[in-house]
Amino acid sequence: MDFKKSFSTSEIFQSLRNIRSNKGIPLKTLAGRTGLSVPHLSRILSGKVEPSFLTLTKIAAGLEIQILLNGDRCGSVTIIWGGNYEKGA
Repeated sequence: MDFKKSFSTSEIFQSLRNIRSNKGIPLKTLAGRTGLSVPHLSRILSGKVEPSFLTLTKIAAGLEIQILLNGDRCGSVTIIWGGNYEKGA
């Protein structure tokens, strides 16, 4: 299933956790794909740490999704996965 949605910063982490879960990617596997440590990745996905955009793109690549900044809304991000688009406010 494909989705596109724009998320506020507070929703990004939950969405990434959901995508990771839906794809069945263990945290350790995602950490290996991104070059991030498991504890740091866990803190990012739990919303305890706000990653840089570069780190966010590494996570997106590890999840095989795209993350785009929306120029029309401050703090809005679009997540694209599975070929479909999920867009929110």
